[in-house]
Amino acid sequence: MQRPIVPILIALMVGIAGSVLYRIPDFPVQLCLAMVLVAILLASVRKRTGLLGRLLPAAFFLLGLLAMNRLLYAPPAGDHILHAVGREPLTVEGTVCDNPRFSPDRTELVVCASRILLSGRYQGVSGRVLLNVRDPYPFRYGDWIRFRSRLRVPHNFMNPGAFDYERYLLLRGILVRGSVNDGSGYVVLRRNAGGGFRTALERFRDRIRETVLARSPGTEGQIILAMILGDSKGIPRAVMEKFNQTGTTHIIAISGFNIVIVAAFTLFVVWRILKSSEYVLLRWNATVVATIAAILTVVLFTFVAGCG
Repeated sequence: MQRPIVPILIALMVGIAGSVLYRIPDFPVQLCLAMVLVAILLASVRKRTGLLGRLLPAAFFLLGLLAMNRLLYAPPAGDHILHAVGREPLTVEGTVCDNPRFSPDRTELVVCASRILLSGRYQGVSGRVLLNVRDPYPFRYGDWIRFRSRLRVPHNFMNPGAFDYERYLLLRGILVRGSVNDGSGYVVLRRNAGGGFRTALERFRDRIRETVLARSPGTEGQIILAMILGDSKGIPRAVMEKFNQTGTTHIIAISGFNIVIVAAFTLFVVWRILKSSEYVLLRWNATVVATIAAILTVVLFTFVAGCG
């Protein structure tokens, strides 16, 4: 095959989509994957390239099924905070493990729970909690917080054709949500409790956000932040509705459209710089160097945009 990556990616995508649309138990998929891997090993030993070209997509199709099964259907761990959800409010401690999303009426946090307070004693837990705070406090990634809230399990409204909010949260690893109405329901115990690289990355994102809002504090600044950081929570609903009506929402979403712009701009600039130097052209392949630069820029942009 001249382009072996294409059928492999297509097979992986079909596996992911198949698991989303229809649940297949893990065991038969794992059994089939083991058989396919053994066949791949035998085909490699015997140098049957034609057979390998058919077996590799099959393996990636099965891997796509297993990956989505793990996200959508795997039972929660025994210490998951989901098991503590009830009618009474809980006191929870944990780390803000995703960059907070700010909007005019609330702040959305994803908290990796570490422990809860039950009957005056702390009990270790795990799991991610989606917490909505109706307060303008400037939370940051890595904040260790304590909050008190009545936790709930997310559910859809069961309207035909409506957005599947429950599945959306499952894909983010969130099984529990809660809310805090004012500052009396939470306290930030300490800062910078997250990982070193992620903390540095989120600080860089915060500097971008502060710079953009300082120079363009209105709706225009919020649109720029959506295009660069993938954070569209600050865009007014009326403006978002206009984007939806005109079919241009993809402009303010981190998608292939943004990636193509970044990659094409980098290719053009680097290629023109290389073409201007005879010394470089005699020693390097300008197209290859420009392509590598574009790939590295896209990877950097992916991290800056929050890896969404």
